Amino acid sequence: MGGRPSKGAVVEGVVAGTVAALWYALPDVVRSRGRRVVLKTALVAAGGAYGVALARRERQEADGAADEATADTATTPEEAALARIRALTSTVPVLDAGAAGPPPPPDRTRVLLIGAAVLAGTVATVAGTVALERAIYRWGERRRARGVRLPHTQTGLVAGLLLGLSSLAAPASEARSGVTRG
Repeated sequence: MGGRPSKGAVVEGVVAGTVAALWYALPDVVRSRGRRVVLKTALVAAGGAYGVALARRERQEADGAADEATADTATTPEEAALARIRALTSTVPVLDAGAAGPPPPPDRTRVLLIGAAVLAGTVATVAGTVALERAIYRWGERRRARGVRLPHTQTGLVAGLLLGLSSLAAPASEARSGVTRG
C-alpha cells in the first residue's frame, strides 16, 4: 500500500509532463502560428505513439504472464503447449442465443436521444477545451506584454509538473482501491 510507483508509471509521468510542458512553451520558441500547429500535431502524434507502444507492451506482459501460469501446470513442453492452446481456444457458452429468438429492435427515440446526448457532450468538451487553451494563450501573451520573460514556458513547466505528478498519483490510487487498468 502506498509504495513507490512502478518504473512504467514514472516514465509515463515524465512523458506526459514533458509533452504538456513543450505544448504550452511553444509560443515562446515558435512565433509562427502555422509552425506551432505543425509542431503541436507532431507532439500529439508522438504522445499517441508512445501510448500505443505502452499499451502493446502491457498486453504482451499480461499475455506472457498468462502463458507462464498455464505452462507451470504442465510437466512436459508438449503438455505446456497443449495447455496454452486449450486456454486460447476454450469457450464456455453463457446463453443459448437461439433459445431467446432474435433481439427486439431498438427503440428509435431512445437511440436518437442517446446519440444527441453523446454529440452534445462531445461538442461541449471540444468547445470547452478550445476556450481554455485560448484563455491560457491570451494570459501568456498578456504576461509577455508586461515584460515577463518566457511566460508560456513558465506556464508549461507548471502544467507539465502537475500533469506528471497527477499521472503518478493515479496508479497509486488504483493500487489502494484494488482497481486495475486495461
